[in-house]
Amino acid sequence: MLARFTVGNFLSFNENQSLCLVAGSEERDTERLFKTEGLDLLKFASIFGANASGKSNVIKAMAFAQHLVLQGVGSIAAVNQFYRLNPANEEKPSYFEFEIVIDGLCYAYGFEVLIAQKRITEEWLYALSSEKERPLFTRNCIDGSYAYEPSLVPDSLRARFEICLSAMQQAHNVLFLHHIVTDKPALYEEEGALSLFFELHRWFVALTLANPSSSLSGYSLMAIKQPQEMGRAITHFATGISFVHFKPIGFEQVEQLV
Repeated sequence: MLARFTVGNFLSFNENQSLCLVAGSEERDTERLFKTEGLDLLKFASIFGANASGKSNVIKAMAFAQHLVLQGVGSIAAVNQFYRLNPANEEKPSYFEFEIVIDGLCYAYGFEVLIAQKRITEEWLYALSSEKERPLFTRNCIDGSYAYEPSLVPDSLRARFEICLSAMQQAHNVLFLHHIVTDKPALYEEEGALSLFFELHRWFVALTLANPSSSLSGYSLMAIKQPQEMGRAITHFATGISFVHFKPIGFEQVEQLV
């Protein structure tokens, strides 16, 4: 579950700005909270602002970062998505960080990317607690340095993990998270090995982002085969619809309707 998202130097965001779902001390309605060890999260949050104030850019920033994790920087279509009101920002990296709860523990995964050059500059993974931040993995693509928490990697895989890391010391076109999960599946053959990377990547795969122009295809409701089941779901949300009936029609009729 998402706890916080931070973005900087992207579209309308110049300095780093955060969307935080961590519950404040005044929140007492437990039905609205998702409770983890030492952290209460809001199940819902709203962003308010004037028209064209950049509210939808939060979702666009999440989608951009998700796309880089899953597809790599080579898939960047527009290289001018940095904050363009400051011309100097073209030469500055854009910042993306997700604080995510996995198995009751909170982690911060993020990276910096020079969008205009399609270059990753830094990547990191931290374990978060109320007391401190503990670095689990860091990579600097500019000077080729990297570091990781030894307990993150089983002894039986340490040599192969080191080879994988050293091969990517200055690889600026792909995130290590993407590389190790999609290109090195053999590292996961040992049960429990490097599971945090796998779970983190799976979170990005499952992340669903929508905007008013998003297609409804792919939503689970469209896969419901029983009209009674769909009817119960729609009625629950007080839509005014009392029942649902499925009626097969031909393609010609569909074309006339659309």
